[in-house]
Amino acid sequence: MGNWLRMFGRLLLGGVVMTGLSSAAAAWGNVRCAGRSLSEAYANPQALELARAAVKGDAARIRELVAQGADVNHQEDGAAPLLMWPICADNVEGFRALLEAGANPNLSSTGHGYGSGAGLGLKEDGSEVRAGFTAMTLAAATANPEFVKLALKYGGNPNYPVEVSNILPAPPLFIASYYGLLGNVKLLVEGGGDVNQYDAIDKSLTAASFAIATHRRYDIAYWLLENGFTYDLQVLGQYAEGSYVSEERQPWKEKVINLLRERGVQFPASSKLKRAIRDRVVPESDIEDLIMGRKDFESYPLRTN
Repeated sequence: MGNWLRMFGRLLLGGVVMTGLSSAAAAWGNVRCAGRSLSEAYANPQALELARAAVKGDAARIRELVAQGADVNHQEDGAAPLLMWPICADNVEGFRALLEAGANPNLSSTGHGYGSGAGLGLKEDGSEVRAGFTAMTLAAATANPEFVKLALKYGGNPNYPVEVSNILPAPPLFIASYYGLLGNVKLLVEGGGDVNQYDAIDKSLTAASFAIATHRRYDIAYWLLENGFTYDLQVLGQYAEGSYVSEERQPWKEKVINLLRERGVQFPASSKLKRAIRDRVVPESDIEDLIMGRKDFESYPLRTN
């Protein structure tokens, strides 16, 4: 479970979280997306002009180009869909204009690589796109919620299918949870996102388990539990217990564990903690602290008999 989670986070989810661009990247000519600069975005000249207009938020130019026959859903091998370019540029108006012109937020990217997004301190900072991502999934990983709102409004699928692959285009709800974007999580669920969707390979992986396992966002897991998450709660309990969290997040962790208890989950839940309690000299009175992660089981001596 843990190895697959680490691989999933490393290979699938790329660093897409953006709160805005640096002054250098904000200049439209410096925008990059899926490993390409704007000047090399497409071989097709009309598509290239659309991308330029989109990153600048020039809605009038987009309408003009479409009237001349430009295809807002143009695709080329190794390139990102046009609709990704305004996300990489953090330009909502360009995104809206392409959608109004008929751009499909569910087109898969064949391009991959880093872009010009500024991250939130995560290891994947750099606006990385993986092959198979859509504008809907890219929007879900972006800190500006307007991208998610617009993508959903114009037909974005909040339940992108989980395929059997080692490099999956993860569902938007997984990605939003992974990056700790509670606002996006709420929007996706309101838009029809399935809180109980799970991964086809590792069925323990859900939006709730991602929120806990990656960045200890117990508040997101709690919100999902309060809004319909019911899938394999005993397994979620394994993710929830143990491990140290910050003082700020500890109360949310305890709220999640107590809510899971109310719903029938038995603690200790993980084989790791059960084994530690069995193999170490742990007073009965300390077990609750181990479950809640207030104490570390490695601080207790191993049994000698």
